[in-house]
Amino acid sequence: MMTPSTLSRPAWVADVDADPAAEIDVGRLLAQGGDPLSTLTGTAATVPAGRGMVVVAPFDPVPLRDLLAGDGFESFVEPLADGRFRVRFFRAGGCAAARSPAPPAPAAEPPRKFWMDADGLHLDVRGLPPPRPMLDVLAFLDGGAHSQPLTVHVPQFPVHLVPELEDRGWSWDIVADEPGHVILRLVPDETA
Repeated sequence: MMTPSTLSRPAWVADVDADPAAEIDVGRLLAQGGDPLSTLTGTAATVPAGRGMVVVAPFDPVPLRDLLAGDGFESFVEPLADGRFRVRFFRAGGCAAARSPAPPAPAAEPPRKFWMDADGLHLDVRGLPPPRPMLDVLAFLDGGAHSQPLTVHVPQFPVHLVPELEDRGWSWDIVADEPGHVILRLVPDETA
């Protein structure tokens, strides 16, 4: 996987830095007890084509980047000196830089897939080699950006994930159990 420092900075980053449609500090939202995911997705929905927003987060928000990519956003991440990450999101369609062809992306492993549905956020980690499904679910939960129920799609019943979830204060229920596709509903415990 390429790190942010090895990627070339897209031309649209300067435009977003100069005039962002919104700036959000995830750490501040968390400190105030807010729900960063709802705030971020709600704000992103208001960003017009050709504009972008800046997010400062205590971690590289890969799940958010994947989710917003499905809504037409490109993203660029840079680590900050204090350990946080500055993420620029750009909704393509409005400037010459956005219309320039991008260099081909390097071959990568299958991405985690995120989407919002009526019952909340879904994370699909099928197609990843073991133990990546378990590690990716735990990394997402440990990132702290999401404290609402989460529906997880895994290739098989996650025997080793269950005790880790319980240790982290998450309850789980099986929604569906079919060969190659198990769906779990994860809910943070009230007392956790």
